[in-house]
Amino acid sequence: MPDKPEVAGATPRCSLRPVAHADDAAIGTSLAQTYEAVAAGHLLRRHELGRTTVVYAQPRAAYFVVSHCGRIAGGGGFGPLAGARPEVCELRDLWLLPEVRGRGAAFELVEHCLVVALAFGYRHGYAEILHTLRPAAALLGRAGFSVLNQPVGRSGRYLCDRWYLRDL
Repeated sequence: MPDKPEVAGATPRCSLRPVAHADDAAIGTSLAQTYEAVAAGHLLRRHELGRTTVVYAQPRAAYFVVSHCGRIAGGGGFGPLAGARPEVCELRDLWLLPEVRGRGAAFELVEHCLVVALAFGYRHGYAEILHTLRPAAALLGRAGFSVLNQPVGRSGRYLCDRWYLRDL
């Protein structure tokens, strides 16, 4: 999401960039608050909070920050999915602050993650959510994901009850 020239009276656009070490604390705090606000805090791997750059430093993984008006307003990434074929990546830790929701930033973030995942050699993108996260389900549908009847691999999020897969 490259920055676009501002138009008087227009809402500023978001931009995407790779995560930096200096972002870790802010992402950890915001991710926890965002997930708690939607009653999905149990989806977090709490031992990873505040360690985004370390978690996504593994091979074939990446995390991107959504910036809005000079501050972190969201993020998301992907990486290998434990217990799955090596050509399947898992979308993870996707979140946006309320003030940037509904502007297309989530869709652009997901698409960006999947383009980079394809360049890393993945052929399928996987995501899982709780059934109560209706906006996330709608986003995955718009992004071309198909609903599965059972999980793929071992994400460690045992309470998720909706699973999605997309060919890249």
